[in-house]
Amino acid sequence: MIEQPHYGDCLFIFNDNEHQFRAHQARVDTEHRCRAGGGNAAIRPYQCQRPPRACGIPTGDDKGYDRLDEPTRAVIDEAITHLTRDDAFAPPERSAVRERQSPSARARTAA
Repeated sequence: MIEQPHYGDCLFIFNDNEHQFRAHQARVDTEHRCRAGGGNAAIRPYQCQRPPRACGIPTGDDKGYDRLDEPTRAVIDEAITHLTRDDAFAPPERSAVRERQSPSARARTAA
């Protein structure tokens, strides 16, 4: 889906490992932070493009967070704050997309 031109102006959000989220934020271990992961983290390399096409939100390490306690909330809040404040994630100008119907299709739909 991320490769389809129709979604060229979309930012994709994926659940990421906390340690890889932190590495990306710190810009360390450049190869690893841009390497595809398993599941929906397969789009991780797209967060290293300019402008980014993807953004990881940490959901824990290994098996995920056990509970939504204050330290966990702080990590997730940090990711959301980064997403909303980073100019690189600012949406590009978007064009409206709508489906066009033929007059006969409009008539069938109205009936």
